[in-house]
Amino acid sequence: MKLIFSKHGIYKIRFRINPKLQSYFNKKEINKSLGRYKAEAKLKALIIFAKYKQILKASSMLEKHHIQELVSKFITETLEQDLIDRAKTGQGIVFTPAYKDELYENTPALASASMANFFISEYTEALSNADYSLVKSCADELLEQNSIAIDKASDGYKLLSYYLMHAWILILEEVAQRGRGNIPEQPATIINKLFNSVSLSSHTLEPKKPIVTNKEALEAYLAHYKRIRTNDRTSAGQIRDVTNFLTDVLMEVLDTSRDIADTTLEDVLDIADILKALPKRNIQKYRDMPISQILESEIPEADTISLSTVAKQVKWIKSFYTYCNSKGWISGAIAQQVSITSNTNALDERLPLDLDEVLKLIDLLADNKPIQNLVKILYTSGMRLSEVYKCEIKEIDGIRVYDLTARDIKLKTKSSHRVIPVHGCVDTDLIKELSYSQQASKIINKLIREHISDDSRKVLYSLRHSFATILKYKGIQQEVIAELMGHTHGGMTFGRYAGRYPVATLKEAIDTIEFP
Repeated sequence: MKLIFSKHGIYKIRFRINPKLQSYFNKKEINKSLGRYKAEAKLKALIIFAKYKQILKASSMLEKHHIQELVSKFITETLEQDLIDRAKTGQGIVFTPAYKDELYENTPALASASMANFFISEYTEALSNADYSLVKSCADELLEQNSIAIDKASDGYKLLSYYLMHAWILILEEVAQRGRGNIPEQPATIINKLFNSVSLSSHTLEPKKPIVTNKEALEAYLAHYKRIRTNDRTSAGQIRDVTNFLTDVLMEVLDTSRDIADTTLEDVLDIADILKALPKRNIQKYRDMPISQILESEIPEADTISLSTVAKQVKWIKSFYTYCNSKGWISGAIAQQVSITSNTNALDERLPLDLDEVLKLIDLLADNKPIQNLVKILYTSGMRLSEVYKCEIKEIDGIRVYDLTARDIKLKTKSSHRVIPVHGCVDTDLIKELSYSQQASKIINKLIREHISDDSRKVLYSLRHSFATILKYKGIQQEVIAELMGHTHGGMTFGRYAGRYPVATLKEAIDTIEFP
């Protein structure tokens, strides 16, 4: 940050906007006139830069539309208004009104403990000449007086931090008034008022639910299943079959360290795909083969288990997820929608989105560029959502591709290790802005349900179905489609990645997808 004195006798603040915020400001730097009085200009500059740094600090935890909202408020309420006049009229709050529910909903993004520490360390010293070093001790004393002992990783602590951050904003604006000799309230008064303005109820301070991993959930369900099935006289053979399947197969297929709360319907559909590719274990060559090795092998269709067996296994999986829902670990929608029919595959259980529906979805995501770009990726590549986060962007023979051939990435099946040419509509630079979470799936599925179709068969996974459908209608060979989607086909060998078709041929197939 620079405070500049122009040749016209005007002080200005100038600083470069962090690249990740430039698109929200629609400019690369802040250049703001602050008036002719140096002391006043310094105080204004301090307030402007402090609020900018708060947005920058919060941006790593916010959704894109929340960032845009904060930037817009910063521009209209800080850059475009006289800060001292706003402070005089009591318009000191910058971000959200002090309503408990709204505050609590946004606190993880807007006010982590690290943000509070940042303000304390950076600005206590800067304001020491105005004796504001007492703010830190005042805040600590406030915690002690109210007997607040909170885990610093909890939402309750973040909520408290949010109130303290509001106090800091008000204090910085009070500093501006010092230049005019008017200090209505001392920092201690501000903090106490703000802290007590919303009661921190036991509900508010309820610690965040601990993460339950897939492994922990499955082990808990196994113990539950054995207990209830033993009591209801289920046959020993049935108990053995279910237990072996859950322990040997499902435990291997799932990412055991992942939070089960992040499970999506797309994850369950992928599991169904994997089950259909498993071999009959009564065939001699598969009897003693570890499941991890089976998942790495190409199983001839004649050797795969029957769809009736798959349906039975999916029923067991549904019971597992129903149990997890009863424990509050996952959404009930996951358990309700786990099903399979004897004559369909996972894709057939979803309906494709047509181009008009995809374009509408794109428009609805205009304020969320990374997820908007994700829709384009899924529609033009046929990748699973999980694969988007695992791929690397590389160039082969002058063609940009999503590379899923690395040996250290865990994919659904051996044939999932492949390369897929990038469609021209995709911005590959935006991929790194995606965070691996359930959020993208939730956002897209919610938009589809509310604005595009109430048919439960149209979901994010439908974009993979759309890809296959388009290529089929364009007359692309079935083997090429299978290779692009990570399915087995007759032209594949048993190498880690040994597709029959050159990248140029795959690119020709991708380019048949018309997208504005």
